[in-house]
Amino acid sequence: MSENVTLYNHSNIDQHAYSDGRRHTMQPFEIRVLPPDVAQLFLAQRGQFVQPYVVASIPRIEGEPLVYLANVTGNPFLPEKVKTTYFDRQKNIEVEQEVTNPLRQARPVHRKMQVPQIVRATKDGQGKETFSVPPMLVKLPPFSRHQCSKSTADWLTERDARQDELMVGAIKIVRAPTNYEPNDSWSQEEMLAYGEALDASVAWRTHWPVPATGEGFADESRKVKIDLLNALFFKVIDERYTLPPREYVKSLVRDAKPAKAVDPEQNKSSQKHNARA
Repeated sequence: MSENVTLYNHSNIDQHAYSDGRRHTMQPFEIRVLPPDVAQLFLAQRGQFVQPYVVASIPRIEGEPLVYLANVTGNPFLPEKVKTTYFDRQKNIEVEQEVTNPLRQARPVHRKMQVPQIVRATKDGQGKETFSVPPMLVKLPPFSRHQCSKSTADWLTERDARQDELMVGAIKIVRAPTNYEPNDSWSQEEMLAYGEALDASVAWRTHWPVPATGEGFADESRKVKIDLLNALFFKVIDERYTLPPREYVKSLVRDAKPAKAVDPEQNKSSQKHNARA
């Protein structure tokens, strides 16, 4: 391993790798580019759950327009509860109930596609023959977009509409990537400014505050940053929102250094000094 490696935590819990007294963490369903030495730690210690990320292989049809498809589970802007109905056999009636919205939970989406038969020349070259191709499994990780032919995207979204009613809407055709979007290299403050420019109705700084410095700051800061990046993903891919230009976002960036903890004894000394003055 000599170059950075993109890994995917396909479990629904944090995965940790340890080295020389340090802990490295990947959040549930996180896709991240890591230095080769850190990537090797995850593969060696947590290889059952953290693996090299492979972009979904979705067939393209020559001559067709291309669109982007996204797994949109894990959306924190969806309602926490949704209503559904079930049949009460004892009362012989349909009953409405409120349940936790499953689309708020990030999860991989898998769809099996039947591939058309292929026609090829026979071995003796005297004719043609057809043979069946095994079904192809399309895997879409959360918080990611994948390019495919329009008819394939239509088929996948139409198939999505046949899922359990609570899971309908897990796949959508979305906005194509642009040159200026939040990514893992941005600071949390830049992400917050981008969110405020993109949708001012969201209390970005309240929901994703910069953690206070102290023990565990690095881990907590990383967690909040990834949660914020994932939340921004759902606004960015939604074509109803106008993406803000770089210059405007920069104008909203604040000096967001987290407040340092003040020692109580030091604070008392300062108060006595001020009283004497």
